[in-house]
Amino acid sequence: MLCHACGLGILSFLQNSSLIADIREAIGRGIPQTQQPAATPESHSDIVIDATVSNTANESSSETSKWLVERGFGQYVDTFARENLDLEAIRLLNLDALRLLNVKLGDTLKILHAIEGT
Repeated sequence: MLCHACGLGILSFLQNSSLIADIREAIGRGIPQTQQPAATPESHSDIVIDATVSNTANESSSETSKWLVERGFGQYVDTFARENLDLEAIRLLNLDALRLLNVKLGDTLKILHAIEGT
């Protein structure tokens, strides 16, 4: 799976912890907001597309929440939602990625074991 913005492979991205650290640092400093152009009638279709994407994201978030809660990891629902981890992304998690999410070691091992069972 490739990132649509930069073409970087997601697994390569997750394995490059210095890149993750740089991104987290930039987010922590705050990224300046750019001025957005006013909406025009031609951009109305974007609103519909955004609503569809939002509904899909909510469904993925629900599925992820259900998966976590059913396996006893309900305390990580907010963390996984904040990082946009859907069921497909969960299947790609590894030790390093879970460490970046500050998941405790015992839970990390259990989550990895649960992933193997799916």
